[in-house]
Amino acid sequence: MDASPGVRVRLFSFLFYVRFVLATLIYCVFIGIPGILIMPFVTSAFRRKIWRNLIRFYGRFVIRASSFPFIKVEYHDLAPAEKSAGVVVANHRSGSDAFMFGMWPGDLVQIAGEWPFKLPFFGVLAKCGGYYNIGRIGFDEFIRRASDDILKHNVSVVGFPEGTRSVTREMGQFHGSLFRLAAKISCPVYPFIILGTEIVVNRQFVVSPGSIRMYKLPAVSPEQFAGWTPFQLKVYVRNLMAAKIAELEKAGN
Repeated sequence: MDASPGVRVRLFSFLFYVRFVLATLIYCVFIGIPGILIMPFVTSAFRRKIWRNLIRFYGRFVIRASSFPFIKVEYHDLAPAEKSAGVVVANHRSGSDAFMFGMWPGDLVQIAGEWPFKLPFFGVLAKCGGYYNIGRIGFDEFIRRASDDILKHNVSVVGFPEGTRSVTREMGQFHGSLFRLAAKISCPVYPFIILGTEIVVNRQFVVSPGSIRMYKLPAVSPEQFAGWTPFQLKVYVRNLMAAKIAELEKAGN
């Protein structure tokens, strides 16, 4: 008798996580640990860049290594010439979405809650890389540090303005912190759309075969939102992303 769909999905999920763990071990041994070993021989600024990129490239590596060939992963850059640092805002449907920032083409630092900083090994990378623990940093301190990252160090600040995963495919309301930052320092705002993670990785973190698509949209430039309030910028970007998501999902059906 054939296994039921539920049994097949659970078996697939188990095998996925076996590959995920193996990919993590391979990354740590051949990339993570060698990267850490060179830390004493580089400047403090470059050291922080190494910490950040160890996390970013881990996300990229583990997505590819764990998913092939049963989970199709696509990244589409709709404005490849736009490379300057800025604020990156993504929709949020799955607990796996943070890994998708590994596909971002430039240096970045994430805004995160408490739990990533408690992870073994990668929690240390997040702290040393200057990731923002939003539960432990005041808004003024966030603005000061994020401004320096973008303007002085050419490092994009990325996050989920919904704050938490949406219950349905419709985006939740956006919080304003990232848009206040962009308006204050007049930097580009990059909408980043992630589709399919809510199907591939459900809310119970059961993994199924499927397709994940990511889209880096053209930036909303400072010239475009000059004179806008952060609220107006927030509403504009959310409406822009919602319309693009509807267009992409309709085209994908």
